[in-house]
Amino acid sequence: MDLKFQLQIDEESRLDKMCSRLRRKQNRNHIVEDLIEVRKAKKKALLDRKNYYEYQKVPAKKSKLFRKYLDSKLRKKLEKAVYAVKRKIFSYESVYLHIYYGFLDIVDKVLIRKRQIIAVCSILVLALGAKFAYSKLFGCEVIFNGYNIGVVDDINDFYEAVDNVNNNLAEWYGSNDIQFEQTVSLRSVFISDRSSVLDIEDCERKILSCELPLFTKGAVILIDGVETVRLATVDEANAAIEQVTELYVGGVENAEVLEVIESNVDQEIIVEEKLISVGSACSLDTAVNYLLSLSAGESVDSSMLTASADAASFAGAPASANLKTASVVTQDNSPDALEQALTTNNGNLGLVTALSFRSDDYSLTPLTSNPVLTITSVREVKFKENIAYGVTYQDDPDIYIGTTEEISAGVYGTKEVTAIITYVNGKETQRQIISETVVSEPVDQVIARGTKILPPAVSTGTFVMPTSGLITDLDRPGSSHSGCMAVDIANSLGTYIYASDSGVVTMASWWGSYGNSIVIEHEGGYSTVYGHLNGFNVSVGQQVTQGQVIGYMGSTGYSTGSHLHFEIRYNDVRQYLPNYFAYLAEGVYVTALQ
Repeated sequence: MDLKFQLQIDEESRLDKMCSRLRRKQNRNHIVEDLIEVRKAKKKALLDRKNYYEYQKVPAKKSKLFRKYLDSKLRKKLEKAVYAVKRKIFSYESVYLHIYYGFLDIVDKVLIRKRQIIAVCSILVLALGAKFAYSKLFGCEVIFNGYNIGVVDDINDFYEAVDNVNNNLAEWYGSNDIQFEQTVSLRSVFISDRSSVLDIEDCERKILSCELPLFTKGAVILIDGVETVRLATVDEANAAIEQVTELYVGGVENAEVLEVIESNVDQEIIVEEKLISVGSACSLDTAVNYLLSLSAGESVDSSMLTASADAASFAGAPASANLKTASVVTQDNSPDALEQALTTNNGNLGLVTALSFRSDDYSLTPLTSNPVLTITSVREVKFKENIAYGVTYQDDPDIYIGTTEEISAGVYGTKEVTAIITYVNGKETQRQIISETVVSEPVDQVIARGTKILPPAVSTGTFVMPTSGLITDLDRPGSSHSGCMAVDIANSLGTYIYASDSGVVTMASWWGSYGNSIVIEHEGGYSTVYGHLNGFNVSVGQQVTQGQVIGYMGSTGYSTGSHLHFEIRYNDVRQYLPNYFAYLAEGVYVTALQ
């Protein structure tokens, strides 16, 4: 019951207020209308008064022209125009009065609610003052990629600086695809020193002074899901795969391919467009050579595919810019390990960055350095192949034993072969001969073999040093020098080599690892060996005397420099050289014939 009574009282109060407003409005409208009527009546009274006095006067005689004017249509038109103007002016006055009394109504309302209005204005003034004071006393501290940039008045200044850095990078590198990590943390701080507040240029310098890994759009070749090579574009990556595939097919030189029976790649090759670190894309030729080397089983350093310098060296960036090629190297490439590396990389202090939750968009893992590509090709080919010739020996009593002379050269035969050959990564692994047709028969080589007895050796029985130079090797374990059984004497190319004792030359030719060599046989079963010569001055069967020039020092055969390899043998067994030259020692300079 009390509730209904209260609602009824509130409703009656609301209706009273509404009726009061309507009455005031109607009253104002009546006042405006009354004022308008009063003004009209006043004007009419003034006009009647004027007409009365004019009537009381003796009327002046009107001119004929004026009388015609009073009766003319022109007068009616002028009076009609004047009436229209007066009506227009009257309507403007009416509008003015409506506006004026409407303003009075507003003032009335303001006066009624002046307390509320004063309170609202006070709150607004206080809020504006607080905002102004806050902007002057507090700023925004910016943490960018884990680095404390500093304090700015307006965070939009920092974002404008980031945009300027983006524009500068695009200009320096000549590309609009340059990107870098932009993880920003903000907090409000009290400004104790306004001189430390950063402007836009200060923010730019601070951003560039951070270690700023740069990325750009590129392409990655994945073989069985493993990133192998990074290139600048997807087209280049596809071109590299096509070239490698063509080169891996393999083939026999000068062969005619009759049929490609089979050609397939054992691995899954995919090209993906990813964001790669600036400077990490290799050239097309480098990528092709790298893939070929890997699949050939060669050991290749994958660093040849990455940037060899900081990213700043690839562009016109200022020296103060700390731009880096981005990379994440982990021993464990599992998702958890990669995420952990990404969130702590480049000083990010454990921040969760875009790299950590967009890792699929980036190519950051180390490239593989293992053979990963296997291309098998089976083809039927037709080619020509040489048929080896034989050797026929003929005894010749006019040349010494141990020497030979070619009488006629051998000639290879040829045959036409049809075969099915299997290639793996361009190398032949299996060959099945289908048919062979002899085109020409081989012709044997004919060699004359000496049977003439060598002349008897005449010796002095003593040995002299065969050349001058520095002893570089005398007793090297695991070689012919072990136990001082041979000596190396180094000197310049072409140094004279002398016979250590008189005797007969039994060999003057190439002798395996000894290269060009001379062997002289002496009396009593002795012989001397002179290896690695550059040239000969004697021939087989020639009698030489002690100290005679027999050849010239060189570096033929298995040799690392110009020197003479010298041995003394008894019954073809190497002898202990210090027994013949007591002064021998490594590092000693010896003189010929001493």
